Amino acid sequence: QGSDTMVDLLPPRALPIAWLNENHRFQSDHTIHLAIKTGFCGSLTTFSSWNSEMVMMFLGEDADRGSLIFRALFGYFIGVETCIASFILGKNIARYIFSKV
Repeated sequence: QGSDTMVDLLPPRALPIAWLNENHRFQSDHTIHLAIKTGFCGSLTTFSSWNSEMVMMFLGEDADRGSLIFRALFGYFIGVETCIASFILGKNIARYIFSKV
């Protein structure tokens, strides 16, 4: 829900996709632009919620047993590893798609 509001605040005119040539067909495809905006804003709001939860675990707020430092460190470790794996997977998928287009 937060990402929908953020997407609505972005300019309606399609800003260029920085990593593509200005003549590329995706530059004028509004569906691609909306997907990128929604994905970015959705991941941004999800990451901020997750990060807030990790900080609350470090501080021990909302926990009956006090600080949950080891769980928070494990959460950060898993989160960073997941980001790296997702980046590599996305890069490989993009290479495959653009080799076929």
